Amino acid sequence: MRKKDETSEVFFDVIVGIVLIGIIGMGLLSLVIKGPMYWSLFKISIVLGFGAGCVAACLMFSHIRRSLQVSMDIGEHGAKNHATKSYIIRTTAIAILLVITCYFQYLNTLAVFFGILSLKVAVYMRPFTHKLLGIIKGKEEEDELSYDSSQ
Repeated sequence: MRKKDETSEVFFDVIVGIVLIGIIGMGLLSLVIKGPMYWSLFKISIVLGFGAGCVAACLMFSHIRRSLQVSMDIGEHGAKNHATKSYIIRTTAIAILLVITCYFQYLNTLAVFFGILSLKVAVYMRPFTHKLLGIIKGKEEEDELSYDSSQ
């Protein structure tokens, strides 16, 4: 069995954390926010904005991973320049996303911002996510072993 690279394991754990935060957050927001109707435009804009922010957080983290891999392959001076360039690209993309959401009524800008912050929360809860995924994988391996032994 091939051992997974540690960076891909961390990447998977953080992406799963962002997805979990997105699902739980969108569910809680849809339950908590009151409006004149059950699904008002205000409620829809907040839920969709939070979801869009979580998608942006996933894209940001994948860009961070890719830029770190490239930076590790080039020299020290080139790595510093590449990391700075990647940071500027990410920051500009997020700023453009937030400016665009200011003009569309279907995405709440503040909700998009908090969705983007789900990246930070997912990184901090990575040990919990890793342990949770280990328990799930452990149960799957036990199920596979019990299936194989019964044959």
